[in-house]
Amino acid sequence: MTSQLIYYFLKLSDIKKRKGKAKIAFMKIIRTDKELETPLVDQTLRKQGHHLVLLPDGISESDLCREIADADILLMCYTPITEKVIRAAKRLRAIIKYGVGIDAIDIPAAKSQGVTVVNIPEYAEETVAEGAFSMMIALAKRLPAIQGQMRIKGWAWPERAWIGSDLAEKTIGIVGCGRIGKSMARMARFGFRMKVLGFDPHKNEEELSEVGIRKIETQHELLSVSDFVSIHAVLNEETFHLIGNRELGIMKSTSFLIN
Repeated sequence: MTSQLIYYFLKLSDIKKRKGKAKIAFMKIIRTDKELETPLVDQTLRKQGHHLVLLPDGISESDLCREIADADILLMCYTPITEKVIRAAKRLRAIIKYGVGIDAIDIPAAKSQGVTVVNIPEYAEETVAEGAFSMMIALAKRLPAIQGQMRIKGWAWPERAWIGSDLAEKTIGIVGCGRIGKSMARMARFGFRMKVLGFDPHKNEEELSEVGIRKIETQHELLSVSDFVSIHAVLNEETFHLIGNRELGIMKSTSFLIN
């Protein structure tokens, strides 16, 4: 991710020819979220002479509007980038999301102001998939309940209540088969010998079969036959309210949902 961010910054720099030499126009760059700090990016940008401003987490909309007024680039992750914020940024040329989902950014407002929006499609795909898989294992093996029992009594006897269920040869249904969904599929298939189903209207059968996913044409069918359902879809108008009471009612009473 770090190398990609540096690449995007360099691409967005104005390069002017002066006496046969390329000169990079220095920029003011704002970063809003500190959760995923990128020391190499910070070091590289400052070394090139760019003015990097690190804002505190949870900054208010009004404070962000003031800080971004003369910024050229915005680097963000979770902070809402509203129409008001974008319109306040008179010099803003690009918003770079260090992550995949861009639901926190008002895309129509960015387009209307001529602001480029860039994300990192490859960002943390294995990390996110491993996180989802760890939750799936915890649910199947009843780890939260066992941990609670350990805290109360100091021990959890090997009783039937704590046995849980195996993942091997169970069916996992993956909703959203992009990079993270495919990574999840590989872990399930090769690590736990699970049967892997996938629902994604934007992926074809051949592409999914290459990573061991059997394409299911409807979400209804996938939900009805899966022992585990793992959702890996970006938030947009198409996926808003993807799972509700009706969808939960379709699922097996013994199945688990990982979001």
